[in-house]
Order: sequence, then structure tokens, then C-alpha cells
Amino acid sequence: MRKLIIGLGIMATLAVLSFGQATNFGSNVINTKDGGSVQYELEGSLPSINDTVKIYTIRNSIVTTESVAEIGSKFGFVNCSPSNADPGTIGMFDGEKHLSVYEKSGAIWYVIPSKMDPVVDMQPNLPDDETAKKIATDFLVSTNCLPQDSKFNEIVADQQITAEKGTDKVIQSYNTTLQVRYQREINGIPVVGPGSKLKVFIGDNNGVVGMFKVWRDVMPDINIKIKTPEKAYSDLVEGNDIVLPVRADGDKVIIKNVTLGYWMEPADKEQTNVLPVYIFKGDVIDSNGKYSGQYEGYVYATEGGLI
Repeated sequence: MRKLIIGLGIMATLAVLSFGQATNFGSNVINTKDGGSVQYELEGSLPSINDTVKIYTIRNSIVTTESVAEIGSKFGFVNCSPSNADPGTIGMFDGEKHLSVYEKSGAIWYVIPSKMDPVVDMQPNLPDDETAKKIATDFLVSTNCLPQDSKFNEIVADQQITAEKGTDKVIQSYNTTLQVRYQREINGIPVVGPGSKLKVFIGDNNGVVGMFKVWRDVMPDINIKIKTPEKAYSDLVEGNDIVLPVRADGDKVIIKNVTLGYWMEPADKEQTNVLPVYIFKGDVIDSNGKYSGQYEGYVYATEGGLI
């Protein structure tokens, strides 16, 4: 079943890993460090894991006008030259097609803007899921952008919604594009963060209208000591060593799954090492005791996020 989103919001599905016998940490409620109304409650047990984990070094590539021109040729860019159109990127423009390559990560953003966010008055002709997967895979292969360690994750439909003025009543909705998304693991551990993305956008009549890829090349390095799950949970509720601040729009967060992941920085940031993080997933509960959304928080597995 497809997920539906408005615009280009990002959702991620992460595997929950098993790390052996669980340690019973009880179920408790702790106020946040800033004294706010949001509380954290742990449902069930924390996993028992090894006290060391391998880190990885990033093998950064050098982005030049020559390398971008070579990439552009695979996307059909002809009779145009790369230029530093936007800070931190080298781009190419060929009619309605745009290509940007990020200098700090090598990430690739290809888009046909007029077809990525169309304003429509009837349902576009979009493929079924199996056809969409084939279109996306064929496109990635033809542009030499399909990593060997990528795995199909999900298909998400971007929507255009018209609502009644002053209310939430939906008058009309159309699926405008499909996102075929892929995921990555390193040594069986999921890679998370804004710097781990691969998705192909498919529009009307099965046309590929965009692709975003940030997929840094990594090499194994040393094993390092990490926090216990108990210490990481304590850091979460106290607001210490938070990788990415997440506001929980509710009165309580019930943590249901805890696992390890590897964190990747955004495409426009430099990164030299891939460090482990604890991933906390659960539900947000409002003041009336009703479910109001999903929660996902990240805490560095090393003190201060340092090696």
C-alpha cells in the first residue's frame, strides 16, 4: 500500500534490529530537561548490545566541472557546460532540465521543475507499484546511479489537495507524482539521517521527472566503545547528545523501539566518519490520551558524538 504525503515531505521506515537478550529497564515517565510538558515513557525493555561497534571512514570524491559534465551526459545534458550556479554545487541547465552536484558530498539532484510540482485539474496517468519500481530501477541503471548496497524501501505518492475554505474538508485530491525510495544498511545496521537518500520521482505518463541521490562511499575503520542503551535513553530525556532536535507535538512520547543506526549528514555538509547513533521510535500522545503521530529521535552512541 502506498503512503500519501502532501508536497515533498520525507518519511522513513527503519528496520528494528535484534541485539540478543533484552535488558528489562522497566516502564517509567520522566519530565524533559527544560521542564516542558512533554514526558518520555519507555514501553517494555531496552535491547542488550555489544559495547563496541565499528565506525566507517568516508571516501570523499572531488567534484569538478569535468566530473559533473560526465554525470550530465548520462542524464541527457547536451550543448551546455557546468557552472557554479548555486553556492556549494556545480550545476547544468538544458532547457527545462536541471542538474546539481553537491561539492561536499557528491550528491546528485536531477529535476524537471515544471513536471515535479504540477498543478492539475485531473488525475495524472501514474504507473502501478511494480511498474514504478521497474521504471525507477531502469533509470538508475541507465544513469549509473544504482548503488550495489541499495534496497527497495517504499513508494510514496505526492498529493495535490483542495480543501474547503476555513475547514479541513477535502473537496478534491490527486496523486501528482510517485517517489520510489531505496534504503541502505552497513553491516546489517540501517543508515539514517538526511545524508542517506535515494529516490526517483515518476510523473504523468510514466516519465521520470526527478532523482535525488546522496550515498557516500565508505570504508571500514576501527571499533569504538559506545554508550549503553540505558545511558542513551537517559540522554534522550535529558536532552544530551541529541543528533537532530525533534519537537514532540504532544504531552507524552511512548518509546516502543530502540536500535542502532549509522548517521549521515546532509548533502551540503562535510563528513569524514560515519558514527553510530541510537534510534528511538514511538508514539506521541496528546493531553486527551489520544495518538497524535509518530516520534523518531536520535542520540549519539558515543559521548559528545566524538570518536
